[in-house]
Amino acid sequence: MVAAAFYGIQPVVVAVVVEAVLRIGKKALRHRFLYGFAAAAFAAIFFFKLPFPYIVAGAALGGLVMQRLVPEVFCKGAFDEKTKECLGEPATDQATGRPSLAHVFRIFLIFFGLWIVVVGAVWIWAGYDSTLSRIALFFSKAAFVTFGGAYAVLSYITDVAVSSGWLTAKQMLIGLGLAESTPGPLIMVTQFVGFVGGWTLPEGLAPLTAGILGALITTYVTFLPSFFFIFAGAPFVEAMAGNQRLQAALTGVTAPWWAWCSTLRSGSVTRSSCPTAAARTSLP
Repeated sequence: MVAAAFYGIQPVVVAVVVEAVLRIGKKALRHRFLYGFAAAAFAAIFFFKLPFPYIVAGAALGGLVMQRLVPEVFCKGAFDEKTKECLGEPATDQATGRPSLAHVFRIFLIFFGLWIVVVGAVWIWAGYDSTLSRIALFFSKAAFVTFGGAYAVLSYITDVAVSSGWLTAKQMLIGLGLAESTPGPLIMVTQFVGFVGGWTLPEGLAPLTAGILGALITTYVTFLPSFFFIFAGAPFVEAMAGNQRLQAALTGVTAPWWAWCSTLRSGSVTRSSCPTAAARTSLP
């Protein structure tokens, strides 16, 4: 009965993702150049299988270049054709948004210490090539290179987790259904992936113990970078809000985000297979 309920939730989850992609796409893709960004990113992901971090970096660079050539595309206010300037944006006191870089360095040292204590302990105890260590490293990287919230991270995590043998594509859909149907943020599906990855590949531990450790490690390294960005970047928020070049880079990044989420609904991820993980063990 429980399995039947989760199978019923799966198509609803796909529909929710599709609706979110379409809704955000209408708001984000405001110009034909941005549609071109999205099409190029989709081709790079779907056909050429380029890593998502490279696509994000390329989109940010493309946004900076296009902001100089066609600034009206990246203007969120009114654009003056005569002066080629973006109008209607709130004025920002740049002086209040430029604290010392020593502040960022201190915050970095603190959070790097918090990260290395936990991840380093896992490396020493379980080994660098262990499943728990690979989970810790992957989700640490995912927290830094995925822009756009939970929907942006879904396809990237699914692709890596399935190809790594941590879980199957069907199990990922079950996890999405569980995340969508329970209180809390959708990003907590990463905890499900960490648990199933540890359960599937316990490497000498009891499956339940490995699963719990995988879930705890995943949660820790997923949210730790978020707090780093908050404490390190909050003093710069006002300056960044008035920086047109930075806004152009972020606008450029939005297009591949939309394309990446589109690959989730297009079925590119569900074609991934994981026969070894399915054969080794099953979920409780």
